[in-house]
Order: sequence, then structure tokens, then C-alpha cells
Amino acid sequence: MRDTVVKAHKLADGRVIVEQPDGVFREARDATDWEKVGGLSDAEIEAMAAEDDDALPTDEAYWKDAHRTLPKPKKYIHAGFDADVIEFFKAQGRGYQTRMNAILRHYMESHKGT
Repeated sequence: MRDTVVKAHKLADGRVIVEQPDGVFREARDATDWEKVGGLSDAEIEAMAAEDDDALPTDEAYWKDAHRTLPKPKKYIHAGFDADVIEFFKAQGRGYQTRMNAILRHYMESHKGT
């Protein structure tokens, strides 16, 4: 059975973390055979994408309202957290502050207007 990803975040170092249904963030696992992908022609890739029911269309109409956005700048503060909370996030690997921020953002967004 496939894990359901609630949210994914790309970290500054290029790694991707995903929020699991249980609320825990884990580093994304890559099962792609990049050597095989590198050997595919553009036509083969286009044909595979056309056959994939989950692939989103990427024609002109899809991108007509697209725009670039920059990440919001961080504001640094001194904050205190319970030691066990910090250890829990640190135990998940590098980027624990980013994960903590993502969880706080999710909480904030889900409680706006309540």
C-alpha cells in the first residue's frame, strides 16, 4: 500500500521532507532509476506521461495563470521549547527547525478565521 503524503517541503539543501498521515515528517525516499530515465528520449518521456492517468497536463493553457513566487523571508526569534519536543524533531534528521516551522504553519493555516 502506498503512503499518503499530506504535504511536501523542499529544504534549502535540496532534500524533500513529507508529512505523513500521522503528522510526522520524514525524508522522501527516491525509488527512481535515474540511469534508466537518463537513457530515455524526449519522445519516450512524452509518451509515458501521456499514458499516465495521474500526470497533469502541461500545455499552454495549464501554465497561462502561473507565476513565480519567492519564499517569505524568515524572522528570527529566540523561542523556548520543551526538551523532549526538540529531541523528537532532531531525531528525524537534519532540518528539524524547518519541520517545526512547517507544522506551525499548517496549524496556523488550518485555524485562520476560527
